[in-house]
Amino acid sequence: DMDLISFLISLFKEYYPWALGFIMVYDMPWIFNTAWKVVKSWLPAEGADRIKFVDRETITNYVPRENLPEYMGGKEKLPFREYTWDDVDFLVNAASPKVISERIPRTKEIEEFYRSRFGMFEARSTTATEDAVTLIKVEPETDLVFNADEPDINKHIGSVVLTNTSDTHVAFKIKTNNIDGYKVKPFFGIIPLNSTVSVNVAQNPGSEFHASDKLLIMTTGIDTLEITPRELIDHWRAVAKESIKEHRLRCVNPGLTTSKISPETKEQC
Repeated sequence: DMDLISFLISLFKEYYPWALGFIMVYDMPWIFNTAWKVVKSWLPAEGADRIKFVDRETITNYVPRENLPEYMGGKEKLPFREYTWDDVDFLVNAASPKVISERIPRTKEIEEFYRSRFGMFEARSTTATEDAVTLIKVEPETDLVFNADEPDINKHIGSVVLTNTSDTHVAFKIKTNNIDGYKVKPFFGIIPLNSTVSVNVAQNPGSEFHASDKLLIMTTGIDTLEITPRELIDHWRAVAKESIKEHRLRCVNPGLTTSKISPETKEQC
């Protein structure tokens, strides 16, 4: 997949040169030699040195034997547990800037590179962290469970309760990454001080549902309740990105990775 390789080269060259140590190619079949010559011609001069062709004997120059799987001459027993898409989705969404920063090897040059381009390694105030935690309470907190294989239409409706736990009014809006699969009402509005709003989430008949389906709940403080829907839309357009807090909620269909509401359910709808 040469398009993918070209993209990866640009990615590391332009954005993450400090994050890449080596790319190890293990026991490359000779049939790929011609392709490698093409790829090498795309690389910057220092990039070719990052590619290491290794075999069972030479890989230990880079990876200790105790950390290698048995088929590479190491001591780690198979099988490794394969990550599911749900695992990957959770890891991506759970990785805060702090967690990501801690995973990057740190030198003065690396910190300056990420600080100047991505705003990482900056000191974060505890107040900002507390605001993100206490602006609202979301129930359920992590998973909204449906039963997409059930004929009962009531099994395809969920409820999310948003409670204002801050010291001001809170504007909210909700998005989904599966816009054909779900209807959210209300999908935006205001939660007054010391108040609660109930949001109904309904699965659309005949739509496909996936393990990666989720809701994104965005909130921000607002000073007044005297505001029209159009003014609220304008408020969201004007609000600073750093003032928006986000909460992700997975839409879960137990036992299913991809499913559709049954025809019987569709008739009831």
